[in-house]
Amino acid sequence: MASSALVLALRLGRRSASAAIFTDNAVMFAHTLARREYDRAGAALDVRAAQAVVERCIDDALGAAQAPMGSIAAAGVCLHRPQQTDCADTEVYHAALETLARALPAVARDKWPALAATAWAPLASDRAAGTVGAGCIDATRMSLHLGADCSARVLAPDDAAVEMEGLWREPIGGGLAVYGAGPAPGGDWVDRSLETVDLPLDAEEALAARTPDCHGLTLFPPTHAGAPGNGSIAGLQLDTSALDFLQAAMETVAMNLAGLRERLRAAFPSACEVVASGSEIDQSMLWANMLADALGMPISLAEEPSAPERGAAILAMVTAGMLSHVGAAPAPLGPLVRHDPSLHAIFLRAIERREALQTRMRAAAYGSVSPV
Repeated sequence: MASSALVLALRLGRRSASAAIFTDNAVMFAHTLARREYDRAGAALDVRAAQAVVERCIDDALGAAQAPMGSIAAAGVCLHRPQQTDCADTEVYHAALETLARALPAVARDKWPALAATAWAPLASDRAAGTVGAGCIDATRMSLHLGADCSARVLAPDDAAVEMEGLWREPIGGGLAVYGAGPAPGGDWVDRSLETVDLPLDAEEALAARTPDCHGLTLFPPTHAGAPGNGSIAGLQLDTSALDFLQAAMETVAMNLAGLRERLRAAFPSACEVVASGSEIDQSMLWANMLADALGMPISLAEEPSAPERGAAILAMVTAGMLSHVGAAPAPLGPLVRHDPSLHAIFLRAIERREALQTRMRAAAYGSVSPV
């Protein structure tokens, strides 16, 4: 193991904690990402048990990297924060997670005295850290995240004059903030929608051979602004198949993400380059291709699949003075995914049909006109 200073990055997600060890140029050591599930009792989180899970993650990551505890010069923590929720149990659960996240620097110093001199970065959200970790370190690159949910994000100067309608803003220090649109339903919604559907084992391979929108379905997830009630499905036929539902759901997410990009780009027109990251993108090149075709432009994949952890490491390096600012971090990109103009044209027609139906649904829901 090299004698250079190392950086510990921790992520407290909704269901699990993870830890990773990065070098002082923000490159993660191979196989040092350690992830463990929380022990949960119903909707509650036992903070002490979750703390033990995090401590085991740290031990796992250090062991995999063969790194002595005293080599950790900086550490950062990022936390999953729900964008909005009306569920009291969810709010209590995430409040417990945040309590643990804020206590981790003191907890770590107590357990491992060798970390006494480690510089800890202020707590960040995983959406902010993930934007930085994906390599989107200035306002020319937009991060499109597709995991359990999806969102569009840009790192830019923290400017109160930015038009914020429909957007959120999270300062990260140094005169910078992450701005975003979303979230919208992503992989979790697709999984839940298809829980009782019998998909073929080669579903993704079969979908890759199909033309976009060949199913004729239009889906509105329950949380979509245009869908009254619990969401809707239009275009069902007697021969609609499980594969049709899967394709329609994945394409719906891609189209929603394209819409979030347009909303955010209205405030940040210089964000011409797109970098895609997130657990679903990491696992499915098909979804990456769908996204490129829905956008009608090539997209780059994030080089580091663990973007939130890498972002937490970069923020820690800035705190420790190992980097002068976030923009000084390396920002390499992964493979380029090119779009097919003919398939983009199909997506555009699907989006037009979707918007027309959305307009009729809204009118019918509010009683202004009868649906066509």
